[in-house]
Amino acid sequence: MLPYIYSPVVKGKSNDLRALNCVPKSVRKMTKALVDISPVPQGKSVDDHIQKAVSDIFKLDEDVNIFVDFYGFKPGEKDAKNKAAVIAGYEKLLQCGRKITPVYGFGRGDEGIWEKLKDVVKAFDSGFCFRVECEDLDDEAEDTWQGILMRSALLATPLSEVDLFIDLRDIRTANVDNLQDLVTDFLASKPKGVQFRSLCIAGSSAPKDVTVVAKDTVGALYRNELKLWARLKSDVPDCVNLVYGDYGIVHPDFMGDIPCGGTVNCKIRYTAGDKILIFRGHVRSGDSGQTHALARMVIEHEAYQGWDFSDGDEFIYDCANKSVGPGNPGNWVFADLNHHLVYAALQIKRVAAELEVDSSEAEIDSLLTEY
Repeated sequence: MLPYIYSPVVKGKSNDLRALNCVPKSVRKMTKALVDISPVPQGKSVDDHIQKAVSDIFKLDEDVNIFVDFYGFKPGEKDAKNKAAVIAGYEKLLQCGRKITPVYGFGRGDEGIWEKLKDVVKAFDSGFCFRVECEDLDDEAEDTWQGILMRSALLATPLSEVDLFIDLRDIRTANVDNLQDLVTDFLASKPKGVQFRSLCIAGSSAPKDVTVVAKDTVGALYRNELKLWARLKSDVPDCVNLVYGDYGIVHPDFMGDIPCGGTVNCKIRYTAGDKILIFRGHVRSGDSGQTHALARMVIEHEAYQGWDFSDGDEFIYDCANKSVGPGNPGNWVFADLNHHLVYAALQIKRVAAELEVDSSEAEIDSLLTEY
């Protein structure tokens, strides 16, 4: 049995990592997050970016279990010493003594990285994670499995210490039936007798922005990744310990800084059942108390879990009662994401315990809609 059941993708940015660091210890035991390092910002050096990312990761408590993927680095990107940026990033983490599991994927345009990862993986002594994306499935399935086996051997990592993270990324508008077939077919083509340490299915229904919801209204987006995981969990006997993954309330492609000007919409994203509820206001300019009003709407909604459910819920409660200011977009990334991380982990624990093999779609839906 795996020690964790939930692997959220968390952007390697200060507010996102703070949200992860503030989950209760009981939730930490169920969670192994994949920290996604963003591209080098314009005007900054690779070295400065690595230093900032490593510094933010180092602030996490030691018992926060994580994968780290320098996903945002471009092929051929190097540090000041002409070392591949991905390798330089991992070596910097090693220097500061942070225990992590390294991650890399196929089709990133820098095949030379694999050989260089061998020493990194050995030094961390925490196994290795393959990040498999949509283009690695379907017609490429056979080549992907071959690549996983060959590169595991290259990294001198036994399969019992290898994790597979199937990342479907943006699936908000995708057909869940088609996704289920895609993943099931991929898993069915796995070479016989091959078993990995963990297998995670991840995706995201978080929107790029809140324009999907009308101003000054409350909207709801279905969490397709949750339904997909539950169906696979019920349908694929070999995946009894199938790990659930998502991107929280952040879109997979969001890598930039959060603007703090008056053109940003006030919003609170609140995960509940099989949906992300979006309480949308209008532009922040002047605020005029609208954030306090939105927070009041959240705590009066039937889905609200109470001020003591998470640090994020406490912040929403305090804002609703005007004991804190309206905050800024970064504060709300923290609050929204922290609530989501706690909620999703506890939800997966409950659903996994109640889900039965070959559960009907109606039975699955009933489990997922429960607040």
